Amino acid sequence: MTLHGRAISDDTPRKTTAPIGYDSGETFFMNFHARNWLQKKQQIKSIWIAEGEIDYLSLAQFPEEAVLGISSAAFGKLQLFPWKRNMKVYIATDPDKVGDQYAERIASLLHPAKPIRIKPQG
Repeated sequence: MTLHGRAISDDTPRKTTAPIGYDSGETFFMNFHARNWLQKKQQIKSIWIAEGEIDYLSLAQFPEEAVLGISSAAFGKLQLFPWKRNMKVYIATDPDKVGDQYAERIASLLHPAKPIRIKPQG
């Protein structure tokens, strides 16, 4: 077991903290359906990709959906996943300039799946 913390005040120099020597750079977070899909135990028609662990945890509250959380350093590994042409991939990144860049990069790695960018309304 390990502990990965997130700063809750503005005077903390780092956004997230982890134990010394722990690197979460290429980390994926997967719920039950996403793990089963990657282990070829289950076929899925759609999957949600969230930016980071907090957004992943929010989406993972919907147990019927396959959900994948990803750190920015792990983007390149997405091209190794078994994407299918008829698969819908919902990309849920932050609604800012960096989130837009992340969404474009993620979408470019999902061939031949159909990426769909989800943006909050308002």
